Amino acid sequence: MARRYIIRIKEIDRQVNEKLTSKQANVFIQEAKELYRCLQDLLENDGQERDTSIYFNWLEDEE
Repeated sequence: MARRYIIRIKEIDRQVNEKLTSKQANVFIQEAKELYRCLQDLLENDGQERDTSIYFNWLEDEE
């Protein structure tokens, strides 16, 4: 399942270009969000959580 979701996300990424209409973009955004939720559900079902320790927290950046 995860492989299918990731392949579809890559397909969406390939279809995104400067000629994209706002309606098409909205459809892609909604589909990508749903695919992300499905991937997150798969992780949770496996008893794992996404590793967020590698992400930069720009909200707490003091510089």
